[in-house]
Amino acid sequence: MLNYQHGSEGAPGFRGSLPLFFLAFCLTVGVPPASGVPESSALIGNKIDFELKYSAVVKDIPEGAKNIRIWIPYPRSDDFQRIYSIRVAASYPTYIHQEEVYGNEFLYLTIDNPVEKEIEIEMDILAARYEVINKIDFNRVGEMEEGMLPEADRYLKSNIDETADLAELKRIVDGVLKGKRRYIDKVKALYDYVYDNMDYSKEIAGYGKGDVGRACTVKSGNCIDFHSLFVALASVAGVPAREVANIEVPLEEGIPNYCEANYHCNVEVYLPNYGWIPLDISHARKGKRSKEFYFGSLDNLRLRIGQGRNIDLAPLQQGPPLTRLLHFPYVEVDGVPFSNVEVSALTKVYNREADKSYGVIIAAGEKARSFTGVDTEGKNINLDDYLGKNVILLSFFTTWCGRCIWETEGLVMAFPEYSRKGVVFLRINVMEPEEKVAAFKSKHKIPFPVLIDEAGRISRLYGVKYVPANIIINRRGTVFFAGSLLPEEDLRRRLDEALNK
Repeated sequence: MLNYQHGSEGAPGFRGSLPLFFLAFCLTVGVPPASGVPESSALIGNKIDFELKYSAVVKDIPEGAKNIRIWIPYPRSDDFQRIYSIRVAASYPTYIHQEEVYGNEFLYLTIDNPVEKEIEIEMDILAARYEVINKIDFNRVGEMEEGMLPEADRYLKSNIDETADLAELKRIVDGVLKGKRRYIDKVKALYDYVYDNMDYSKEIAGYGKGDVGRACTVKSGNCIDFHSLFVALASVAGVPAREVANIEVPLEEGIPNYCEANYHCNVEVYLPNYGWIPLDISHARKGKRSKEFYFGSLDNLRLRIGQGRNIDLAPLQQGPPLTRLLHFPYVEVDGVPFSNVEVSALTKVYNREADKSYGVIIAAGEKARSFTGVDTEGKNINLDDYLGKNVILLSFFTTWCGRCIWETEGLVMAFPEYSRKGVVFLRINVMEPEEKVAAFKSKHKIPFPVLIDEAGRISRLYGVKYVPANIIINRRGTVFFAGSLLPEEDLRRRLDEALNK
């Protein structure tokens, strides 16, 4: 494997066809800001530093293929993101190209007459991300005027998904904006509509495609569905908006291993006198932060990799424009789109400034922290009733978390055996309403107490910021294990170890 190094903090890079090994030799100066948020419109908040290990494997390359082309979104520094370095490992020369419409950059490979059945590209990225803090004075937001945003038509024309029923979108917009005269009131009304009418759920088939027609009828989905609906409604309403692609950075302090990172999107909307400001409706709906926070502000747990819809790549692809950027590569084999690609993204926060707004997950050896909570049956559960007597499992979860749902079966299967051994199982929901948690407990036939922590009090007490999180407390009342996902086999092993100590 050839190893190429790109970047120092703020390194600008070169465009076009310069290979990365030449870039590594040439990069010496700082990057100009490239954020979608004007420097004057937002404050820089708390920072995290992290490493992202990214791997993409193009698999089962057809025998006799003449040419393979690979494009991978390539992150840039901006006002709220610093790329310290990107180390690329690949068996073929790699290049950086920038497309002209949205300014997205791509790591690019072109391979003639490949002999391998698989091609792997790795990137090791050291980066920092700051919170975006916007305190928007609604009375200061102006009205949109012709020529104010030269590229406005680009977003108004390209944002509506082909699955959308324009008549239905217009009906929704007419109802939502009825009586709204100010531009800012229209934007806020669209934000409120998506927040109030979409449920974050991956339980109904078809989610994650940005299918606007489905979003209007099923009214649930993941971040792509939330924000595809928003930009479509905004286009009909004459509000310039754009989708932003990120890799989400899970923050699990006290966990020595790398954590799996997944795709996450948000949107940006144009406000006169403020410029482009971010919205993250799906994170708001999930209770990551408040609804008010995510209208204009963003957390720092993300790596921005690009923006826009219906994107022509650089160099230009032979296939159709990409509907949106994902963290998956786009690949063509002999000019035809090729989808047999596997991606792994792992992140680790390696140095973080002290931040009192986040706790630190409780560590093994610490004394358990007492609390009283209420379960879905209305019963008070006091941890002190079990401390010093029982081994206790505290399993923090949400109903929308795919890994939490997958973990549930193992917990239910293990419960009968370990409850007979005196282990107390307590599942603690994080920041969701009681009715949703009760429905989840019933659906999955969970036989042990499930506590409601709608205000996040218990999760903050234990420093839980990412789910699933599992904490095992031994009979002495101290933490024996604190970590993330516990598949059934690992759960049983950890509980046996705690019981035998």
